Amino acid sequence: MLTKKENEVVKIVLEGGKIPEVAQKMSIAEGTLRKHLNNIYKKLKVRNRKSLKAVADELNIIERDPEE
Repeated sequence: MLTKKENEVVKIVLEGGKIPEVAQKMSIAEGTLRKHLNNIYKKLKVRNRKSLKAVADELNIIERDPEE
């Protein structure tokens, strides 16, 4: 469903941080990060990070902490 890069974006975005911080961490432009996020939101039919986290958990896009 998501590309390898989009999966990476989801994981890093859900770790927290604002767009500039995440873009810098990924070594990509802020505009590129925003484009990835727009594509991810459309594909997963979500509108915000909270919804993204719920769907990512449901689809096992992000690794869960074994203690949860």
